[in-house]
Amino acid sequence: MPWFKSQSFRTRLTLQWLLVFGVLLALALTAVYFGMRQSLYHSLEDSLRTLAGTEVASSMDGPEVHLHPIDSIAIINSHHIEKFVQILTPDYTVINQSKQLQSRAPLVSREVMQTALAGRAVLSEVTLNGEKGLGLSVDAYKQYVFVVAVPLSDIEGTLAALWRTLLIVGVIALLATGLVGYRLATLALRPVDLMTQRAQLIGRDHLKARLAEPVTDDELSRLAHVLNEMLDRLYQIIESHQKFAADASHELRSPLTSLRSRLEVALRRTRSAEEYRQVIVDSLSEVERLTRLAEDLLELARSDAQRLTLDLSEFELQPLIASEIARLQPEASQRQVKLTSEVSPTLNVIADEARLRRVVSNFLSNAIHYSKPEGGEVKVTAGNGSSDVWIEIRDDGIGLDAEQQQRIFERFWRADSARGIRTGGAGLGLAICHEIARAHGGQINITSQPGQGTAFRLCLPAQIES
Repeated sequence: MPWFKSQSFRTRLTLQWLLVFGVLLALALTAVYFGMRQSLYHSLEDSLRTLAGTEVASSMDGPEVHLHPIDSIAIINSHHIEKFVQILTPDYTVINQSKQLQSRAPLVSREVMQTALAGRAVLSEVTLNGEKGLGLSVDAYKQYVFVVAVPLSDIEGTLAALWRTLLIVGVIALLATGLVGYRLATLALRPVDLMTQRAQLIGRDHLKARLAEPVTDDELSRLAHVLNEMLDRLYQIIESHQKFAADASHELRSPLTSLRSRLEVALRRTRSAEEYRQVIVDSLSEVERLTRLAEDLLELARSDAQRLTLDLSEFELQPLIASEIARLQPEASQRQVKLTSEVSPTLNVIADEARLRRVVSNFLSNAIHYSKPEGGEVKVTAGNGSSDVWIEIRDDGIGLDAEQQQRIFERFWRADSARGIRTGGAGLGLAICHEIARAHGGQINITSQPGQGTAFRLCLPAQIES
């Protein structure tokens, strides 16, 4: 129903409660009415049997059958049930009846009379001076049939009054329960209203505001607690994205400012071809830096959107590590850092080769830069367990403390201030490595102690889950 759906939840809840209560109340009042009706009729039938027995006994106590009308002034002038009696012979003839009966026609049918003569008392509806009544037909020594009847007007009046009373009680009960139900629904939904009002305050300028949690341990309290936890997570995500955007803007601003400054300086006066060439070369280095940064940001954006697709294949790990060591060997030689590896030529891994190469390259580059200069050593090892394949790259540099280990995979975070070495990166390499490991279903573990070096271990699943 469109009208019902357009109502408030409080109103719909009250109406549903009224419907259920109304059905139950109607069933209860109907049961009371019919129970009372059955009780009155049973009582009337018992009274008719008593009256019939008394009438037969008193009417047959003389030489002729006769009636015993009620002549007591006290009884007649008071409210009493009027009795009607009719005596029939086996040939269906009325030989005597109560004076108040206006017609001499038999009150019951021949079939009822024959059944009574057979020795069975028969209850049947009769007409008493145009009104509905209930009669009991009994035989008297197989000679007569006595029909003792009483009008049903008193019982029907009582039942009509009872029905009106029950209807009034039902309407009052429905109105009362509607008001009480609406009030109870209001009280029950008050915490929800408070949560709604509080939630409306949570916006751009009140991101740290939280919902008030009821002190009771019920469904609403648990709902408020879950919503607050969700708001905490959303706040962390928003804060992380804001920080990410600010850091990205800062990282983009530096090379753009440098590029613009060089070009402006170059245009201030006429220069030689060699000078213009040098400006172009310097500008290209900044463009390459911007390109790498844009690619890194795009990679992270794909990871955040769950669109970091992998080209998985099975390949040998040793050639990949050997080629990266060979590529970075000149850089290691310049810093006098020794590169060694212990990788089995038969060790295979299932991964995206290009992205795994990027992880290994990043780990190796970091290890070279942060290893001890002039005599440091970087060692690459690999192996497999029951369910994973791991690659570990260990350096003997100054290491990371506990706080730095917790922040090492944050975007744009650098350990340069602690280590005293500036690599020139944007601080996205390890964050991308972390996302690549997660996309593979693996993880990166760090083992480090200040002054004793750092070990990064990449663990990848040994099998692809279908």
